[in-house]
Amino acid sequence: MNFFKFNTFPILAFLLVGILVSCEDDSSSSNPLASQNFVSFETNKTVLIETGQTVAIEAKVFASQTSTVDRVLELVVGSTSTANPMYYSMPSTVTIPAGSKEGTINLSIQGVELDSTGKTIVIGFVPQEGLNVTTTYSGSKALGTYAVAYKQLVITAKEVCSASPLRIQIVTDRYGDETTWELYNQNMDVIASGGPYATQSASGAFPQAPIDLCLASGSYTFVVYDSYGDGMNSGYGAGYYRLVSMNSDFSSEVLQIAQNGVFGAFDIVEFTLQ
Repeated sequence: MNFFKFNTFPILAFLLVGILVSCEDDSSSSNPLASQNFVSFETNKTVLIETGQTVAIEAKVFASQTSTVDRVLELVVGSTSTANPMYYSMPSTVTIPAGSKEGTINLSIQGVELDSTGKTIVIGFVPQEGLNVTTTYSGSKALGTYAVAYKQLVITAKEVCSASPLRIQIVTDRYGDETTWELYNQNMDVIASGGPYATQSASGAFPQAPIDLCLASGSYTFVVYDSYGDGMNSGYGAGYYRLVSMNSDFSSEVLQIAQNGVFGAFDIVEFTLQ
């Protein structure tokens, strides 16, 4: 089952489809956009994808004026994109048909190498003569004030887990280089691991990036190690590990499975995910 979460585009829907539709009837003196060929993307999108699934995405491009010929705009993927190009496909151009102010970009993204924070695809226009894609444009009409600021389109793909979502949280003390951990499945195969972490200049609690895993139902064993043998909370900061069952898109907690920082050389937690 594919999950979609498409942001609506209330700004551009009203601004470019609603207000700008009247551009053909307005003079440049009554509508500043009528005097130039302004093109913009719709608002950014967030897509939730199950691991291993492929999702089709449709994104819109809007123009301030119609044309008597098709307009073919070149697209480019921005350098700030974080999604792996191996797992998504998109066209190199988008066409705004003659007589229309709207074009459609069709993409597909696979649910591979995603996480709960999301991977991004940043799409922009290739500069083209006569095409205005300035970062911002604003103006006013008798019907209201409008502003557009969509030089780029950012599509964020996040993992959604239909099985058993688990979050592992690690907060180290000053000596994070002493902390490592492993997660075993019921066959005692290591399926995830982490550490050692950075050593700090002073005592304290130092949160690490959470590890979100989409796991099958079954039994698991979590083992955390401290190479010095004094745990994660022994006077150098209140460090701890925490295991939490999460909801399907990792946006909220369902149940805390375990939390501890006071132990010796290691600590073991055995638990079952439904």
